[in-house]
Amino acid sequence: MYPIVLPPLRERVDDIPDLARHFLGRCREAVPTAAPVFTPAALALLKAHPWRGNLRELRNCMERLALTCREPQVAEEVIARLLHTSGPTAAAPPHQAPAATSSMRDLERQAVLDALERHHGNRTHAAAALGIGRRTLQNKLRQFGLVGSDGED
Repeated sequence: MYPIVLPPLRERVDDIPDLARHFLGRCREAVPTAAPVFTPAALALLKAHPWRGNLRELRNCMERLALTCREPQVAEEVIARLLHTSGPTAAAPPHQAPAATSSMRDLERQAVLDALERHHGNRTHAAAALGIGRRTLQNKLRQFGLVGSDGED
């Protein structure tokens, strides 16, 4: 058996733009619009970030970007906002959820509502567009208080 040594992302900064584009493209596959393009300043900010969470942190950042970005270009300010909210939450008391959690819940709720609107209320198509199963979508709707307990609107 041969060990494969893969250096951390912070040591492979030249890979970050391609990886960011890849993850963003995968997140946007279900969305009918093209993935936005990064400005040079946005790419520079991505490359300067330490990425302590490695690829998982970058992928999560691109998932949040796919949910929130409606512009054809990703500006530096957008990346700065995403990186600021994705920082470590160790400072939050253990009994409290970090502030970013409620905003992620809001983003998730909005993504569900947007998918339902795009698909004219068709839950099967909306779930497919979100990359989740219909039952998961139903649970999300219930979680967000958007349907009654019997599952009907």
